[in-house]
Amino acid sequence: MNHSDRYIRGAARTVLEHQPLEQWQQRALQETDSQAALTALLALVRRIPRSFKPVDEDLDTPPPHFPVDKAAHNSLLPAVLTALERLSPARLPVAQQVDLFRLYSLTLYRLGPPDEATRQHVIKFLDAPYPAHEREANVLLTEMMCYLQAPMAAEKGVKLLDAAPTQESQLDLARSLRFLRVGWTTKTRREFFQWIVRAQAYKGGENM
Repeated sequence: MNHSDRYIRGAARTVLEHQPLEQWQQRALQETDSQAALTALLALVRRIPRSFKPVDEDLDTPPPHFPVDKAAHNSLLPAVLTALERLSPARLPVAQQVDLFRLYSLTLYRLGPPDEATRQHVIKFLDAPYPAHEREANVLLTEMMCYLQAPMAAEKGVKLLDAAPTQESQLDLARSLRFLRVGWTTKTRREFFQWIVRAQAYKGGENM
């Protein structure tokens, strides 16, 4: 579970996912080795059925409208978030930071949106490492902050968008920012719409 080779970790995770959940769930939540914890928690989250099932034209989990009822999420959500918070991003190498932020996304998408107190707590926790030094980490953090409707996501996300050196990086950030409903100012809205105008000249996929 904590092997240096990610393919071996992936194989171990697959084996774990096929074991009875009651035999390893608690150990996954209590694991202290950061790499093993990330692998085990990923297996745990993948074993929980999605809280949202696409219907008709829905392709994926829609952004929630906060506040939500506590019943809107799986009862395991608080325990998983507590386990994730023990893995302080500041103490993790870059690769594990990216895995942690990706796991936050998967956790909330599969287990459901948090109640209001938990949402504010997660926003505060993720705001500390946001923005990060690594492109993929910033894409994931922007996605999560927009999902959580964090008011600081507009300013931070637009700054990242303006500084992003590649078309791919910009599209990844803009894809999340378009769902953000709070925290916008006249300045950030103008900058975002100016980017949209510039992006119309981009060449490549036109599925945004």
